[in-house]
Amino acid sequence: MPWRLKLGSCLGSSSAAPDLGRLDSVDPLSAMLTGLSMAKDSVTGLGVPGLEAAFGGLNVKDNNDALVSFIETVKHFSDTIVSPLVTIATESNQPITPELHERLQTLARNLNILIKNTERLLARGSLVKFFMNQDDAGTIAQFNKDLDRLLQAFMLKGAILTEVAVVQGHQKLERGLEAVTNEIRRTEAANIDTQEKQMSMAQLQLLRDLPRAQARYDSQSRSADRGCFEGTRTNILRDINNWINNKDPKTPPIFWLCGLAGIGKSTIAHTIAAEEDERHRLGASFFFCRDQAERRDPSLVFPSIAYQLSLVDPELKKLLAEALEKDPDVGMAVMRKQFRKLITEPLIAWNKSERTIVVVMDALDECSPESGAEEILVRWASELRKIPVPLKLLITSRPELHIRSTFQSQSLRLTSQPYILHDIEKSVVQDDIERFLRYRLVEIAEDHDMPTPWPTERELKELVRRADILFIFAATAIKFIASGRRRDPQARLDLLLNEETGNRGSTYREVDALYTQVLWQAIRQYEEEEDVENTQQVLRAVLEAIVILQDTLSTKSLAALLSLELQIVQQALMHLHSVLVVPESPEDPVRTIHPSFPEFLIHPSRCPDPRFRIDAEESHTRLAEICISALVGLKHDPCGVGDPWLHNRQIPNLESRLQVALPQHIRYSCRHFASHLLRASSKSKALLQFVEQFCDKHLLVWIETLSLLDELPSAIKSLRIVRDWYKTTASPNQKVIELLNDAQRVVLRSAEEIGERSGYLYVTALPFSPPCALKTHYAAALPPDYLLRGQPSRWDPCYFTLETCATLGPLAYSYQGDRMVVGDSHSAVRIFNSLTGREMDTLWGHQAEVLSVAFSQDGHRVASVDSDSTGIIWDTTTGSKLATLEGHAASIKFVVFTPDDNTVVTASEDGTLRTWDSSTGKALACRSSRSHAIRAGALSNDGYTVATLANAAIGIWNLRDNDSAKMMNTQSEKYTAVAFLHDNVRLVSGCSSKVVQLWDYQTKTLLQSFGVNCAVNSIAISRSGAVMALPRDKGGLQLWDTNTWSAVGMLKGPSNAVQFLSFSPDGSTLASAMDDGTIRLWDSSNVDSDAHAPAHADTNPSYSYLTAAANGSYAVGLAGDDRFSCRSLKLWDLRTPNSPRTASFVEPACSVVCSSDGSKFALMHICGSQDNPLRLLSVWDSASLRQLFEWTGRGVGSSDREGGTVFSHSGTLLASSFLLDRNTPHGSLRVSVWSTKTYTRQAEFTIQMDYISNLAFSPDDARLFYSSESKYGVWDLSSHRHLVTGEQPWGFNSKRAPPEARPLIMPPWGRDLAHNIKGSDYITVAEFWGTGDDIIDRTADLQNHPAFLFIEGDEIWEHPGGSKDSIGRSESRRNVEDPGRFLCWLPRTWLPNPQQSQMVWTGSHLILVVDESDDICVLDIESLRKAKPQSRPRPTTANPRSRPRP
Repeated sequence: MPWRLKLGSCLGSSSAAPDLGRLDSVDPLSAMLTGLSMAKDSVTGLGVPGLEAAFGGLNVKDNNDALVSFIETVKHFSDTIVSPLVTIATESNQPITPELHERLQTLARNLNILIKNTERLLARGSLVKFFMNQDDAGTIAQFNKDLDRLLQAFMLKGAILTEVAVVQGHQKLERGLEAVTNEIRRTEAANIDTQEKQMSMAQLQLLRDLPRAQARYDSQSRSADRGCFEGTRTNILRDINNWINNKDPKTPPIFWLCGLAGIGKSTIAHTIAAEEDERHRLGASFFFCRDQAERRDPSLVFPSIAYQLSLVDPELKKLLAEALEKDPDVGMAVMRKQFRKLITEPLIAWNKSERTIVVVMDALDECSPESGAEEILVRWASELRKIPVPLKLLITSRPELHIRSTFQSQSLRLTSQPYILHDIEKSVVQDDIERFLRYRLVEIAEDHDMPTPWPTERELKELVRRADILFIFAATAIKFIASGRRRDPQARLDLLLNEETGNRGSTYREVDALYTQVLWQAIRQYEEEEDVENTQQVLRAVLEAIVILQDTLSTKSLAALLSLELQIVQQALMHLHSVLVVPESPEDPVRTIHPSFPEFLIHPSRCPDPRFRIDAEESHTRLAEICISALVGLKHDPCGVGDPWLHNRQIPNLESRLQVALPQHIRYSCRHFASHLLRASSKSKALLQFVEQFCDKHLLVWIETLSLLDELPSAIKSLRIVRDWYKTTASPNQKVIELLNDAQRVVLRSAEEIGERSGYLYVTALPFSPPCALKTHYAAALPPDYLLRGQPSRWDPCYFTLETCATLGPLAYSYQGDRMVVGDSHSAVRIFNSLTGREMDTLWGHQAEVLSVAFSQDGHRVASVDSDSTGIIWDTTTGSKLATLEGHAASIKFVVFTPDDNTVVTASEDGTLRTWDSSTGKALACRSSRSHAIRAGALSNDGYTVATLANAAIGIWNLRDNDSAKMMNTQSEKYTAVAFLHDNVRLVSGCSSKVVQLWDYQTKTLLQSFGVNCAVNSIAISRSGAVMALPRDKGGLQLWDTNTWSAVGMLKGPSNAVQFLSFSPDGSTLASAMDDGTIRLWDSSNVDSDAHAPAHADTNPSYSYLTAAANGSYAVGLAGDDRFSCRSLKLWDLRTPNSPRTASFVEPACSVVCSSDGSKFALMHICGSQDNPLRLLSVWDSASLRQLFEWTGRGVGSSDREGGTVFSHSGTLLASSFLLDRNTPHGSLRVSVWSTKTYTRQAEFTIQMDYISNLAFSPDDARLFYSSESKYGVWDLSSHRHLVTGEQPWGFNSKRAPPEARPLIMPPWGRDLAHNIKGSDYITVAEFWGTGDDIIDRTADLQNHPAFLFIEGDEIWEHPGGSKDSIGRSESRRNVEDPGRFLCWLPRTWLPNPQQSQMVWTGSHLILVVDESDDICVLDIESLRKAKPQSRPRPTTANPRSRPRP
């Protein structure tokens, strides 16, 4: 308990206050004893009055200095201890603390010891004489020191306790504040939780799934303690903070901190980010790093920043989630769209401006590719002014050319404030460096018990001089000095100071010398301390890998990749802490501290020592070998699922399985081996063997693995890199090239499907591919062949189709070959990746149809012109307009850059040709063609001549003068296309009259003219000039040899007309814009040499009806433009691989049906005239394809209201029906039954119906069932009478099926089911349609359904049939209760047309007509049943036809 001072008895005691007035006349020792007693009493009782007054009036002789000093100490004791205690006791009601009470008791005990010592001295004899001698002063002085020591100890402890109390008070206050803060946070969290509860789980998941990088300033991917050293960089930090706090709207929103490598930019950026985070003003940060793939990827920057911004405020988070809900894939869109949808629009909607939001982006120069950094800058510059929120952007970078150039653009000059860090006065920087070095060296001295002062001023100044203005030198030097294992910092310091520096003109000469010394010491210590063979080679291999790797790896993964023991790698890294971030955990990544270190190792002039220098090509070669050898560990089905028919998302615990099956070094090798190969030497025999082994053994499992890792898109680029590299080797194997080509075609054709289902590669993509090297070589990895017929004979020349929703104009390749640009009727200019077909950007700015486009030679600009006489020059990096070309008076038909990129040329229907400055858009010259309206144009290879087309004339323009065009007239041809050959002498023109002409344009002489099979609306000449491409009639392309002017072959394709053509720069690919709004990419080497085949030979028929025999022996298909114009058929013998036989007939057929055994088939023809309509029934023998029977009868009615034709189950009877009279109220139908043995009529009856939708025999051939939309009946063949007739409560007319419905695939005896189950008075009728996940079932008295197939998306399912309850009922759309059995996937291009009868199921075989093919596909259903699990969840994929088809 606290205790209070008891003052009463002490204050009343006279004995405690002896007369001190005569203290100078008494013995000094007695006076000292009296003083000590009074001090003790004052401490213990606080009741000694007059202590200060008594000593204050004491007059001591001057010669007794020791006693005077003692009295002063007692007075000080009274002032500092006694008086405050008395004040507390008399004036304050506060209790004294237990701590003070304890201190007073301790002081009293110590004073009592001094008193006893004094009493012992007084008890000795001759005291007066003793104190009068010389030793008196020394004795008193010693007592004085003892008293002073007690006083100081008391006060020191009090001060400590006071400080502790203050700290405790602060802690208590902080706890109180923390409690208040926590309460506020709980309130905020409750509000946030309430708001987040308003967000759907789907929205939150979209936010979590937004692709982003671990690139925050405080992320685990960065080293800790990256801020500025205290007291350094004060000026620049003050300037940045002033800029952030400046509310003036004229203040530039972007602060560009530019400086040399190692000068401390990242440290400053980290400091600002941390400070603003503490102030709750940091919106986002992104710290680039070229060593880490995700932190150098520009496509992850804006999604990462957007995600961090969403954490600023719950409302902003909700706005971003809503944006993602509208466009879930926006995180993978082009950067311009990312910024607009993820940053600009949410911030505009949020519009909270009460506080500044700071965004920090560090090391922009480490963004790769460089164009990504430019795009990032331009996006900020163009969008920041639109954002109402006060947002400040701090950017740091090196002064690289592409960044400097972008900051010098007009938009960034107006929105940014540059700060050149290396232009700061050198003395200011060196003062900061000296402060940092001095502090850190003192720490090292203390840690190593170095004698002080250390180091000497001369040594410190020399370190500062060597650091110059580079903080990285100082930081690395400190790490090096402190990292010695022998605890000898002085030796390491001497090494640095004695190191000779080379390359005196280099800014980094001292840093380079430091790095050299670090490496030497690492090798020496490694050799001395570790018992490892080839220490230099091991250290170099580890260091080389860390520097060259395309992404960071952990110590454990690095060891696995290099096939080294983990301990050896750890030992090698042990002495490199000065230059590397070496984590304690082997699971964390190793990386360089600063990019200047790998730059030093790779640059020959900076690292002349060959023992350390890394040759990039050699290193990439070694790493390519290492990565490919690591892929040997790949295996099929790495997750051990055992079912190749599962979607990746259906694999249980996929991520955990992948963690076990695919370690990080294997994943790295899968992703990046091609990147190393791209930079590797093609002369390496070892690498050549590795590549061949990879193609021989591991190509498929590598693709499968990328699918499981959700990284399949990288396979397309990697395969091309491997193929192109392999072609440059000394002796490439053609089979390897074929394997790589085939693999690329497989991935391109089925990229989306393989990406979602790794097994699709084996069970669908390859089985449905044509015979090829890849399929043959990896045959053992494929399932049993369930595709009995229908594989294409060769790869389709068109290997990629990109669907758009517009009419396309001319297209053009970039000169680098990586992009295509095309204009369209929607006023858009679209840029595509020419390898993957992915849309990279859409440029909006035209107000009319875009008629022509062109790339500049450097690929940085695009020019486009429209039908509204306007031209635009675009920056392809930023998507912004650079200039608008205005001056033409009519549609501009042609635009092109000259080879030097300085000039843009345009030609218009107003008859003029104009030239423009490509940088400013300023008009340079205008030339006239004398009223000839220009329709198209071309530029010669040398850039000096333009050819333009009028209706019947070709104009030749010389750009070196301002003269009008020189016209070449024929008066007979309408010119539609023109192109120059590469000899700068000849050009080729195309005409609408199917003629191609060759001209000498310098002499205006027609050299040659030849006919082609279609109007020539586009001509493309390969970059080499050796090949010319033209459109073909009814689809495809023609290729011509320009040396011999002979047709070398054709590229067969769909019947859509080709509008425009363009060759890729290497001539390997042709791009075509089609009249159906698609862009198709063609393999120019996949040529059909039958160049002169008639146009109809490869046209693709439209199958209007397909049928097959129930026993699977034959299939018959009618071919024509529609169901009622078929004049030919094909008959396939399904038991043999033979080609189908064909037959033609004069009268068009509208239906075909096969007998159950396949021996016969019957056709119903439409013939006669409108006045005399006839219907013709013909029966054919399947084996001989000979007509057996023909009967013609009069029939009326429109062709879509025909009756049915059907064979009996035994095949001995044939029934047919047709409309006799349309004038009766319900129409009049005649049904005839024929014997197929004698072809005599067995029965005939008439019914009052408009048409028959169902006609079927009973199983015993005794009765004939018929039905329409609302009626049904049964005719007994023996009694020739109706057994049953009736009205149906619901109809069975397929015309009434919903528009989205697809007919289910049923066997011939099951489609439109009709047979007697319980006798003559019980009829079963059913018609089935599938819509999405539902089955529409129109039935009458149906107890059991037959089995049926249905197609959902690209999946084929079989339902086993059974009770109607297992399917659904009536018009309602109810989910199928029994999901049935999944059978297989179909490639998109094989999906049947749901609007036509192009599929039939025989029970054991499914027969399909393939889109854009003249053959059928036959699937062995029985083998699929055996290979599949019994059931799995119903598919949920959308109809693939609604998605772009690759």
